[in-house]
Amino acid sequence: MAVKKKKQFAYDFGIDHYKGLLGIYFNKIIRNIIDIGKLNERTGLRVLDFGCGLKKLKPLIKNYIGYDIDEKFTEIKDWRKAEFDVVVANQVFKYMAKEELEAFIKQLYRRNPKVEMIFGATKINTKIFKFLKKSYVDVKLSYDEQLAILNKYFTMLNKKTLLGLNDIYLMKFK
Repeated sequence: MAVKKKKQFAYDFGIDHYKGLLGIYFNKIIRNIIDIGKLNERTGLRVLDFGCGLKKLKPLIKNYIGYDIDEKFTEIKDWRKAEFDVVVANQVFKYMAKEELEAFIKQLYRRNPKVEMIFGATKINTKIFKFLKKSYVDVKLSYDEQLAILNKYFTMLNKKTLLGLNDIYLMKFK
C-alpha cells in the first residue's frame, strides 16, 4: 500500500499569476527585483532564487540557480552547496516561522557573509487581495515581522515600492 505524501502547504504554488491583468503587476515585481540588484548589469553574478516556484527569473537573468522546498520546482537539492553572490527571496519568508527564518539567515551568513539579499514582500492586508487570499493561508510571519527579523542582521541598501503594495529591498549583512 502506497503512503500518501502530506502536502507542505494548503496553497498550490504551481498556479501561474504572471498572465493577464494580474500578470502586469507580478511581472513588474520581477523587473524591480532585477533592477534593484542590477542582476543583468554585473558580469559573472550568480543568483540563487530561494523559493523559486515557477522560476520566472530564470529566462531573464544569467547564472540562475533555482531552489525550492518543493521538488517539482527546485533545480538543486541543497542550496547550501550552491555558489552564489545574490539571494532572491520574493514572497518566501512569510511562510517561515521566526525560528526558521533566523536559522536560514545564520546558515546564509556562514555560507557567504558577503552575499547580497533581495527580499520582496507584500505589505498590505490580505482582504485587499481577495483574489490571492488562498496564497495567504499558510502565512506565519507578517510583513512587519519579516522586516524586523531582517533588520537585526542586514543593512538595507535600497528599496523599491510598487503601487504602495509591494516592497523590494536590497540588503547586505551588517
